[in-house]
Amino acid sequence: MEITEKPNYVLKANEGILYPKNPKLVPLKKAVWIIIALIIIGSLIFRENLFAELSLSAQILLITLVLVVIVAGGEERVPSPFEIWFFDDYLIIYREKRYYDRKVTRKEYNKYYYKDIS
Repeated sequence: MEITEKPNYVLKANEGILYPKNPKLVPLKKAVWIIIALIIIGSLIFRENLFAELSLSAQILLITLVLVVIVAGGEERVPSPFEIWFFDDYLIIYREKRYYDRKVTRKEYNKYYYKDIS
């Protein structure tokens, strides 16, 4: 997107975006939740407590993984700069680096006409 006009006013600020505290734990977190979901679904289908059927060492390992994911995982808010460009008929919200996940960040422009804002 190329802006040919000069904005009437530019407002620069920071927004708080959620970023994983430990991005390396994201795949582990997904795997642990899939295992727990499979145990719950399997227990409902077979009408037996599949967690109790696991060996003691497997139960301890699963509980430890859940605790690690809960304690070490999570998200925190980090500052991310953005700008609002005001023009005569519209405004543009510009983010140099918009975080989507640990592999995807993009430059982003959002254009809003004043007549569409209520």
